[in-house]
Order: sequence, then C-alpha cells, then structure tokens
Amino acid sequence: MQGARQMVSVGIDIGTTTTQIIFSELTLLEIARAGQIPRVDISDRRVLYESEIVFTPLLDAETIDAERLAGILRQEYARAGIRPEQVETGAVIITGETARKKNADTILQAIADLAGDFVVTVAGPNVEGMIAGRGSGGPTTPVSTSPP
Repeated sequence: MQGARQMVSVGIDIGTTTTQIIFSELTLLEIARAGQIPRVDISDRRVLYESEIVFTPLLDAETIDAERLAGILRQEYARAGIRPEQVETGAVIITGETARKKNADTILQAIADLAGDFVVTVAGPNVEGMIAGRGSGGPTTPVSTSPP
C-alpha cells in the first residue's frame, strides 16, 4: 500500500436491551522507514452513519430473534446507503446478558455477511467493563488498589 487509503468499517453492538450500528471511514497510512518492517496506522476516522438505538428483539426471555435482528441491521445499512460488500472490516460485540442467551452464536451466523473481515466477540459483564474502561481512555493494565 502506497500513501493513504480509505476503508469502510462497521461497529455493531448487540446488548441486553439495545442494539446500535455505526459506520466509519478509516484512513490508513503506511509508515515505512528504511530497514524496518512497514506498519499501517489509522491516521483519520470519520463517522459516516450512526443508527438510532433500538431495542434488541427477543422471542422470549432466553432467545434473541435472530431473523428480526438481522432485518433491523440490513435496514440500517440501507439507511446509511452502504452495501455489505463495501464494508472491509468491523466488529460485532454481543454484550451483557445477551451474551448468555441460548442462541447468541446463531445471531453471529445470521449477521456474518454484513461486516467483511471482522472481529466477533461475545463479551460478558467483565469484558464489557474492560472495553468501556479502555474506550474511556482508562489504563490498559490493572491498577492495584491495595496499600503499598
């Protein structure tokens, strides 16, 4: 890759109560110095579309409505004017109690065609807290609270 390159990314958060999707354009810049392995950095981020927050559809207390959820996400793609094949990377995170629903893996399969090469994770309450802390600029290593 020579110079800067843009790519479309998607973030999908499927939570216990709500779901949201965000599309961004990332500008990638190759950083290469003589004698070093080239490295790619994100030099700019621009939000293209941020959906409204919607209720995560459930069939019952233990089952996510995978078909309806996939339909909601496809509708948001249409509203954003973005086709799934335009998305090169992204992340799908199933958080909170939704991660414990009996068909959480089915959800990932139902929306797998929407995000190109992406990271998928099911994040229980501990991982969710860690993600929130890092997103807020908090420390990335545990901080000891015990007296010296």
